[in-house]
Amino acid sequence: MSWTYFHWSVFLISVVILLGLDLFIFHKSERIQSFKESLLWTLFWCSCSLAFNLFIYFTSDATQAVTYLTGYLVEWSLSIDNVFVFAVIFSYFQIPEQYQYRTLFWGIIGAMVIRLAFIFIGIELVSSFSWMMLIFGIFLIYTGIKMLGSSSKEDPEANPVLKIAKKFLPIYPGTSPHFFVRENNKTYISKLFLVLLVIESSDVMFAVDSIPAIIGISSDRFIVYTSNVFAILGLRSLYFLLSRMIASFSYLKYGLCGILCFIGVKMGYEYIADKHLVSPLGSLCVIVGLISFFVLISVLVNRKNKKQNENKH
Repeated sequence: MSWTYFHWSVFLISVVILLGLDLFIFHKSERIQSFKESLLWTLFWCSCSLAFNLFIYFTSDATQAVTYLTGYLVEWSLSIDNVFVFAVIFSYFQIPEQYQYRTLFWGIIGAMVIRLAFIFIGIELVSSFSWMMLIFGIFLIYTGIKMLGSSSKEDPEANPVLKIAKKFLPIYPGTSPHFFVRENNKTYISKLFLVLLVIESSDVMFAVDSIPAIIGISSDRFIVYTSNVFAILGLRSLYFLLSRMIASFSYLKYGLCGILCFIGVKMGYEYIADKHLVSPLGSLCVIVGLISFFVLISVLVNRKNKKQNENKH
């Protein structure tokens, strides 16, 4: 499929309009989001993604639409792991909840630029060196297995970007709702800006995992980037929704591990056998099945544990 300037223009204009409305209209004032509001905003961003999926369907074909949806779900599911890290970062810096949305907004702007670079470099590598498919596949399997033993926790103090910032940049000692503070004719960076730096540098590490995964679904730059961007656009609302119920998804990491390993095996097989392991629709069914199964397991186990605790009391 040869994507035209029309397709790219619709995508870019849509993103700019959505971000403008989000920052300057819907979230103009900084306040704490309720659980219901976070849920509605999560549904809104998912609806925008599905609307763009329909645009791809009607201007291209069903195969491209299914591939986009699969890529979106892969990135969306892997982004859930970001939520755990964001919660640790905001807690470590003691950032009030009303300032977290704006910080994540600018973090996502940076993530869109980082992902664009990673996607184009990754696809160029695969196009130029076909054996990179095998390397990416092995890396995803390794990452998936490694995820099983991880605790999804990060120590912000160990972040190298934070260490450099603390060493070379003047940091404002007090609390400020702004990224920069001007005082006594000197400009300081605030804790919010430090948080933004840690979030951006953390996203680089997430991109290292997620970009090979989504390239395993498609090597089409338009499909990969648009599905990636629409997934991270809804990440802020997803964070405020899931940060209140992180414990409810204790088994989800096994589903994420399964997704990474599945895509890794798929990439390796397609390089060695020179044919598709499963169709785009088959990949979509596997990914949806893994997410649904482990979300259901998490809910059932938590419900059982809750009932047992109530019986003890």
